[in-house]
Amino acid sequence: MTHDLLEANPDILVQKKLAGYTVQRFLDAKEGCSWYEGRADNEEQVLLYVYTDEQNRQDARVGIHGFRTTDDVTVSIEEANHAIFVTVGDYRIMMPSALRTSLVSEGTRPDEVEGYEILRVLGDGYKGVTYEVKRRDGPGTLYALKLTIAEEYKGRTHLPEVDRMVDLARSDRDHFPQIHKCGEYKHSCDGTEFDLVYFVEDLIKGTTLERVLQRVGTTSTRTFCCGT
Repeated sequence: MTHDLLEANPDILVQKKLAGYTVQRFLDAKEGCSWYEGRADNEEQVLLYVYTDEQNRQDARVGIHGFRTTDDVTVSIEEANHAIFVTVGDYRIMMPSALRTSLVSEGTRPDEVEGYEILRVLGDGYKGVTYEVKRRDGPGTLYALKLTIAEEYKGRTHLPEVDRMVDLARSDRDHFPQIHKCGEYKHSCDGTEFDLVYFVEDLIKGTTLERVLQRVGTTSTRTFCCGT
């Protein structure tokens, strides 16, 4: 299967069986990978990462959340057999792509979050967006502010998890960024208001793990530091 065929009609895999899971719905796509929600016969939910190129799957494997297994699958579409390459990962709630785009685009992203002025986007992913910020009424110290979807914390408050992160940060200041503030924030996108959670942490400058892995290779056993 070519990536163009899957990109043009991502729902073409819905209700098909991949790696033992039935595809429930298409979630998102980026850089040669399409994400689907999968469900087992016992109702267990997983994420299915679908690639049309085996090397792309191998390169991305290190970044899969809760990696479980891989499977090479042949599916019949439009009276033709196509090979696709699947990785199974733990289920997690992902930020809708339209919301993520709204949060990173200059014309629609917030100017500030709860008194923190947004200076630039540091990065974005399928859980949320991270900004470089500074307090409007502060001395100009730079921080990292992360916005993620509140649905990730359904059935429980996010605050106990933050408390545990704060305890870790206090006990090991050399390896954990300090959390200065957290709370809830609302953002409107295409007429829908989304409940978000924000965390303000120390800004630790350096490169990304993804860039390090691109440089040293995903199979490297070297020890390295990502700081400045």
